[in-house]
Amino acid sequence: TKHNLLPLALLPLAATSLAQSPQAPSLLSRGLLPPALAAPPQNVFRPWLGATSGYDSGPLTTSFDRGQGPFQQLDGGLEARREGQRATVRLNYRFGLRHYSRLSRLDSSSHGLNFDARFRISRRVTFMLRDTATSSSFGGGFAAPETDLSAAFFFDGGPEVFHSRTVANTALADLVIALSTRTSVSVAGDGFVVERQHRGLADALGWRARADLAHRYARHKTVTFSYSFSHFDH
Repeated sequence: TKHNLLPLALLPLAATSLAQSPQAPSLLSRGLLPPALAAPPQNVFRPWLGATSGYDSGPLTTSFDRGQGPFQQLDGGLEARREGQRATVRLNYRFGLRHYSRLSRLDSSSHGLNFDARFRISRRVTFMLRDTATSSSFGGGFAAPETDLSAAFFFDGGPEVFHSRTVANTALADLVIALSTRTSVSVAGDGFVVERQHRGLADALGWRARADLAHRYARHKTVTFSYSFSHFDH
């Protein structure tokens, strides 16, 4: 029994040592888990495919109401993740195809691609690249991915208006530096574009620069000062 007490006694000391590393807790408030506290690396490659057959009752959305009728739908995608000691890469792709047996003019398709790469340059510096892209007709795009970084937003095609295709893409780059165990800074830039096939709808193109300073003054409390500048072209 005495031989088993020593490892147990070292556990609190190990936890204290991790809490004092340059990456904790200043980066914990940003959703960045230090490698020492993270779960074992998990590599995932998971494709999926599904088929659905149903009946559309025609929701009243615009003057171009969908007619009632049967439809067949095919959904699929790919989820991939690779984790290493200094880098983590995630990829998620989804698609949906719908065909109406009676009204082929209402056929639609949607595609969504999310990419997230995070590189631990050193114990104090983390660099992140993210990109999300959607392509949809009849407003059937996928929701934007959840993000654990502050001051991040994504552009999509908006609500359904016409039976035309809309393509949207947002790219983000973040550099996070841990100044101390409780203070970190971030500088970042975003670029976005929305293109609509219908000539009567406006496209959008723009970029944004942002920076913030975060300080964790309590175990579960963080104060952040941030600034951002956005530019739009229509």
